[in-house]
Amino acid sequence: MNIWFRLFRYYVFKKLLLVILTLFFVRGMTQSIPLNPWQSNQIGDSKLATLSINGTYNTIYSLMNKSKELKPLQLPKLDENTEKETLKKLYQSKYTPYSTNLKQPNVVIFFLESWSGVNMKSYGFNKSNIIPTPFFDEILKDSIRPKAMIAGGHRTTEGIFSSLCSYQNPLGKTIAKTQLQDYTYPSLIDILVQNGYQSTFFQGSSKETSGTGSFVQSIGFQESYGKNDVLIRAYEENYWGVHDPDLYNFTLEKITTMKKPFVIGINGATTHDDKIPKGIEKIDFVKDEKFNNQLNALHFSDIALKNFVQTIQKKYPNTIFVFVADHCGGVKGSNFENYMIPFALYNKDLQPKYYDVYLSQRDLAPTVLDAVFGNYKNYTKDFSGKSLLSDSEFFADYYHNGILGWIRQNNAIEINIATQDTKCYDISDFKDKEITCTNTMLPNLKNEILSFTNISQKLLFNGKVNLLQTYKGERN
Repeated sequence: MNIWFRLFRYYVFKKLLLVILTLFFVRGMTQSIPLNPWQSNQIGDSKLATLSINGTYNTIYSLMNKSKELKPLQLPKLDENTEKETLKKLYQSKYTPYSTNLKQPNVVIFFLESWSGVNMKSYGFNKSNIIPTPFFDEILKDSIRPKAMIAGGHRTTEGIFSSLCSYQNPLGKTIAKTQLQDYTYPSLIDILVQNGYQSTFFQGSSKETSGTGSFVQSIGFQESYGKNDVLIRAYEENYWGVHDPDLYNFTLEKITTMKKPFVIGINGATTHDDKIPKGIEKIDFVKDEKFNNQLNALHFSDIALKNFVQTIQKKYPNTIFVFVADHCGGVKGSNFENYMIPFALYNKDLQPKYYDVYLSQRDLAPTVLDAVFGNYKNYTKDFSGKSLLSDSEFFADYYHNGILGWIRQNNAIEINIATQDTKCYDISDFKDKEITCTNTMLPNLKNEILSFTNISQKLLFNGKVNLLQTYKGERN
């Protein structure tokens, strides 16, 4: 009896070990079992990839992981008709179709890691006589640009989603590696690929940091590279990955093998940390050592950006450069200051123009689509953002630690979603100065932010963001 028990126990152990080893070698990875649907783009085996994106498999997977599902935040509600009418009015402003003079330009989108507007001269920085980002500030003058842009979150995947899919993130969260990533979203990259573009994403950190690599491929990037792909390096790594010059050199090498036109996204790692490479002389921007390190990393990143842009201009003159931060980083300031980021659209054949408005990160996709093809509404009406080139009456939103922020022109309001306490601000000079909420301003802005957010979040969590166009009063 004892001998039989020992034999049976070892038999089960050996069989279990055999199954685990088989799964590992078949899958070629160590990610969770069962296979996450979002991993499909990372799989070399086409049969496994097909299985992982199968609808039935996704349903079973979701049911098995119900406790891990992302849940929507509970927000103050308005009357349903009020929400619908208010949202419709936000999109009924003047629209003038844009006609571009560019012919199939390449598109380079810089998701400038953690570049915060508060640390840049063009957005009010005045704590040093030395300019942290001289190249960006100079090229901004020759660009199409708004007053500033408002980020859609505090993670790279949140910034990418807002920018390329033109939609509001789950409040305070990312859709990456959640059940929400399994839904279909409108995507600037998908549209460009469908119109003959080759697409690649380059990341200075590991390409699966926060699931970024698989996420960007799920919204249209055909290839994704991370720090482990960058073998030739002039500098040591920082905590997060390779420094920007090494990533840019790797990108230049890969571009030579891409067919034209191309669209690439680049997210560096230098400004994900506050360390510059050994041998690079530090600049004394400010006395505070930690802040000074942060500004030095920003400055080093700006120099690398300049060299890369100038090289691309020479080799591929028919290129649109899109400069945007993925999110802010290391900001010790107000809610508003934690979301103000740079944005510029540059091409030597595009007439520079300044617009005295704050844009949302959601406005990037329609603006770029206008610049590339003209009249973005011919390609999709599912974007929640507006184009700087053809739309009017812009609005932006942010969410920070239980606070909903809403920006219209040079005014902002913040609502505490737990207490519904509201504050109003003047943001005309890149700072949020608290002002008295007037009886005419407060009700309108409060209705707008709650209507937009309630409807956006409902559609997002139900996987029906394509229905937003019906609320906007538009249909394809």
